[in-house]
Amino acid sequence: MNAIEIEQTSFAALNGQVCIQGASAPIMLSMEVPAVMGSDDFESPYVDKQHAEIKLDHEGIWLRDLGSKNGTRLNGQLLISKRWYFWSLGTTAQLANCPIKIGVQEFIAEQSLANLADLLEQAQASLLKDPNAIRNLDWWKQFGCEHQHIDQLESLLTGLGPLEPLLKDDQISEIMVQGTKPIWVERAGVIEQTESRFPSDEWLERAIERVLKPIARQINQHQPLCDGRLADGSRVNAVLPPISLGGASLTIRKFQSHANSLHTWVKHNGLPSGWADWLAEQVSAGRDILVVGGTGAGKTTFLNALAEFIPANQRLISIEDAAELDLNHDHWIRMETRQGQTPLDARALLVNALRMRPDRLVLGEVRGNEALELIQALNTGHRGCLSTLHANTAFSATRRLEMLLLLTGLDWPIDAIREQIAGAVDLVISVKRDGNGDRKVSGIYELQGLHQGEYCWETHYGGEQR
Repeated sequence: MNAIEIEQTSFAALNGQVCIQGASAPIMLSMEVPAVMGSDDFESPYVDKQHAEIKLDHEGIWLRDLGSKNGTRLNGQLLISKRWYFWSLGTTAQLANCPIKIGVQEFIAEQSLANLADLLEQAQASLLKDPNAIRNLDWWKQFGCEHQHIDQLESLLTGLGPLEPLLKDDQISEIMVQGTKPIWVERAGVIEQTESRFPSDEWLERAIERVLKPIARQINQHQPLCDGRLADGSRVNAVLPPISLGGASLTIRKFQSHANSLHTWVKHNGLPSGWADWLAEQVSAGRDILVVGGTGAGKTTFLNALAEFIPANQRLISIEDAAELDLNHDHWIRMETRQGQTPLDARALLVNALRMRPDRLVLGEVRGNEALELIQALNTGHRGCLSTLHANTAFSATRRLEMLLLLTGLDWPIDAIREQIAGAVDLVISVKRDGNGDRKVSGIYELQGLHQGEYCWETHYGGEQR
């Protein structure tokens, strides 16, 4: 339903259809049955055990704070404890640092999702019989469609359906689809549930095929996994059943060009300006730098920001599984791994890149047997490399590098492996995303060598556990 349709509906008719979105699981509301929200519903230490209460009655939807420590806000206004406030549709509430909003189950032409899928199948069959048919109001009416829903059905029939408005929304950085369940998005660093969904698994899989077709990637029952890059630089990952048990899964990480600069990190208090200048100097000087952090912490974004300071006269070669880097560099050769019957992994591309006279190497992520080639290259004259690694701290990053080297079958004593790592890596930069979705540099550490078989670190910035 849109806002006008909801306002024209009695609140009694919304019994069992209203849910609160933003909690760890949607909270459904029933008429005259108050629901208490608290720490069990949100993954935040700032939400009280019983933080706020919400109810649905014949007059509307109401919210009140239950005397919480960090307060409840409605449309930005702090609520007075124990007092009921009318929660108008379209406004956002916030429990401590957790935003929530009202969701209403969407019905198109008062039909279930199953009936909607049947309607689309009829339209698809008719279109196959007559591809040149003019799809106007009369054409859609033969399938029982009302005029106000034609745009939605048209986008499902020939486009990407509910993905289209989400892809156009600049505030959304990631889109996560799981079968016919409501689609989740990351907006301003915070994950939230939307009211959008696909009518059936079949139409989701058709949308996935349309997403992958322009980038020449295929996905089917024999090859149910696919990773790729869209034309705008966004990264897409798709998984089909039976690998994905709850229906097809689609994840799109949208390309955020505005975030790819050290200035942006400084502007959003992610890094002090003095240390940004210092890092720019280290990149220009040819230091080997590893950016570490968890999923979604901003590793690739920060890697892109650093790579902008590679001198313009140097030959740069980048290797990625799905090309996400966006650099303003004239002498830049981009390579991307290939899946399929004759795959080319990062190790094969790295071996070839070393024969292409690189001044600088940028490896999107170290995650497999390419670690051996990279460490050996850095110890034999190929300096000035930038890369990322999944690890929480600088110390755990070196331990993970050890593990990756051992997994290649390297039969060296651990001391010899550590000597190679200590000789290859100069700086480790750790990044993280806090509870508000803000990405920050949490530490800058310099690996100065080994002492009695253990790594020697100098902390330049941060001071969190290495």
